[in-house]
Amino acid sequence: MTATEFLPLPVVDGRTLQYEDFLKTYALPRQPCLITNLGENWPALAKWTSAMYFLDHQGVNKNWEVSCSAGPAGAEAEVETTVGEALRTIGANPSEPFYLNAWAYVRGGSEGLAEDFSVPKFFERAPDFLSSNVVLGNSSIDMRWLYIGSKGTASPTHVDTNLSSAWLWCASGRKEWICASGEDYDLLTAGTGSAAHGYRSEDSDTDSDPLPDFFDPQLFAKWPKTRQARLYRGVQEKGDVCFNPSRCVHAVRNLEACVSLTHNFVDATNLADVALDATRSLREEILPMCREMRPKSFLKHLSRSLGISRAELSQALLDLPSLLSDENVEEAVSCAAGGAEPGAEREACRAMLHAELRRRLAKVKPAFEEAAAELKERLAAGLSSSKK
Repeated sequence: MTATEFLPLPVVDGRTLQYEDFLKTYALPRQPCLITNLGENWPALAKWTSAMYFLDHQGVNKNWEVSCSAGPAGAEAEVETTVGEALRTIGANPSEPFYLNAWAYVRGGSEGLAEDFSVPKFFERAPDFLSSNVVLGNSSIDMRWLYIGSKGTASPTHVDTNLSSAWLWCASGRKEWICASGEDYDLLTAGTGSAAHGYRSEDSDTDSDPLPDFFDPQLFAKWPKTRQARLYRGVQEKGDVCFNPSRCVHAVRNLEACVSLTHNFVDATNLADVALDATRSLREEILPMCREMRPKSFLKHLSRSLGISRAELSQALLDLPSLLSDENVEEAVSCAAGGAEPGAEREACRAMLHAELRRRLAKVKPAFEEAAAELKERLAAGLSSSKK
């Protein structure tokens, strides 16, 4: 494998990037990129320099249980511990490969850390019915993570959960990325089972093929199909954001000790992709469970696994058939277009988002609504009969 077999990961200056250009060049074409000069005035840029800041922070729930990776990339072992113990391990042994990866800081009761940064205008422009929807991943709570690790740690090739998009800001250190165009998702994930939907490898189908290891020196020999994909390679510096759009297959490794922040999100740029994954989840997981269990037992089991109340879950599932209604689509588009300046640019963004989302939803909406309607019917009938 040589550097010439990769394309350079596009780099764009966040101080001059216009929202319309971001949509047209990156978000809608599913093009990964590095965006520089974001967060220059965030307190996190000065404070998030080591694990010790988080260990000393009064707003961090240090008893929250997390899974970490111990050991160098490719030979790491999973370690179950707490946030506090993980931070102490990293602080005491900074040269030892240890990775506190995917620390769900909001779900884990450390949401006060959000005071140290602001979400850039390009991302997370979505109404509550998208960002809080449990079937779409409940991104406002369950898709916000911190990654703190030493040099040599890594995240293997994966697709982000629920086919959502993500922005990752590097507070300190340097990361190397290999990202594929989101348009090459089908090519790269064919035959990989549930790994193609953003699940951890241990949860993937045992009889499926692994995703290509993008950092394997023999990548193109072992996975010949990768020669047909658009693979981009680049280095993320402190203060940069790496944008991974929906369907983007990617891998990353820490060239230095790193502290980074990731938010995944659902908005008008990726709603059709996320709805496609939700349809798969409904058909393959949620509906089979609902058919086998009594409605109350089903809701009890699912509410525990999702961390929400049964009443909230029940209402969300009953409302699911109307999620992609014309009214909701218009609200999602208007919210996303709000990233542009008022006037001509905003109207151009609105028109662009509306046309592209309508086109993509035409292929997804019927199957989603059919599965959602069956779920609603089964729940409504079961809950009604249980009251008699």
